[in-house]
Amino acid sequence: MKKISIISTFFVVLFFMPVVVFAQGKSNQAPNKIEIDSQDDQVQTITKPEGLENDEEENESSNGKAKGHPKSVNLRSETAREHMSIVAKTVEEILTTQGSKGGIGKQVSEVAKAQQQSQEETEEQLNELEKRPGWLKKLIGPNYKAIKNINRQIKRNQQRIEMLEQLKIQTTTQTDQDQISDAVQAVTNQNNTLQEYVNSEGQTVSLLGWVFKSFIK
Repeated sequence: MKKISIISTFFVVLFFMPVVVFAQGKSNQAPNKIEIDSQDDQVQTITKPEGLENDEEENESSNGKAKGHPKSVNLRSETAREHMSIVAKTVEEILTTQGSKGGIGKQVSEVAKAQQQSQEETEEQLNELEKRPGWLKKLIGPNYKAIKNINRQIKRNQQRIEMLEQLKIQTTTQTDQDQISDAVQAVTNQNNTLQEYVNSEGQTVSLLGWVFKSFIK
């Protein structure tokens, strides 16, 4: 019964959504259509009034930027990406120096490969999170699915941090210990900035976000 109630509410909200947008004084504008992914990978279409600009476009206009220039980047997102770049560099160094070694070096290299794969997946989810325009986030909320996936990667990063800490104890050279310490610190910093970013996005105030969030499992 609860599931039926949620689904019924969802369709009622979608029915009245054009009225909500109309009430914002944008009824005279020609609509554009934007597609968003739902939890089951189906595509939904939501009507966007042309006059309703997203936050990034408003920032560009206020700063006198010409149309077509790159959009401004969320500060937290930019910081997270900077730390991700550091992690990527650190991982590459480990793969280069530890990959040819046996024993502990091989184990460290395997953890680094797993981290490299995680970096790619996290990058994809960040792109999904960032591409939702501000006006749409205020209407239906941020990309909750991307937020959930990034949180999952953060947990996996923490597991690899713990593995590296254990491997560090077993290393015999100061150089290897320092390299592992650098990797641990880099991934820790990345986790912290990613967590701050997704927490900030998750707190976005929206009109219908609670409806879409209820469908994310």
